[in-house]
Amino acid sequence: STPTSGKKEDMGKCLEFVKSYTSHINAVSSLVTTLPHGDVAASIGGTDGKIKFYDVRTFDVSGMIATSQKFMGCKACFIGSDQSLLAVSTESGAILIYSSVTLSSKPVSKITLHAAFITAMKYNYKCETVISCDEKGIV
Repeated sequence: STPTSGKKEDMGKCLEFVKSYTSHINAVSSLVTTLPHGDVAASIGGTDGKIKFYDVRTFDVSGMIATSQKFMGCKACFIGSDQSLLAVSTESGAILIYSSVTLSSKPVSKITLHAAFITAMKYNYKCETVISCDEKGIV
């Protein structure tokens, strides 16, 4: 790429950082956005048990769920046609479903299809399906 002079006219395609947050007391374990437009983001703290939601357009925190769960190395994705649910994996291989609307610390649902740590989890928006894999090779 060609270096730019830093003048205002060169800034058209650059990233602009608007705000900086200290959202969690330790490492953020996962950061996800809604599909297909990415209007909402969620950060999941690895050890503080907090899930925070952000309005991407205004760069503001829009909600928080405080849980007693530890989410070290978790995988997460927004799910559902309206993307209001957040699926978050646990160290045991369970997937907890939280509501970004009610912000309840009690999961809406708990899915226990995996008996090992989940290594990947993605949501297919068109088919409204979550695909997950664990460290034992189970898809």
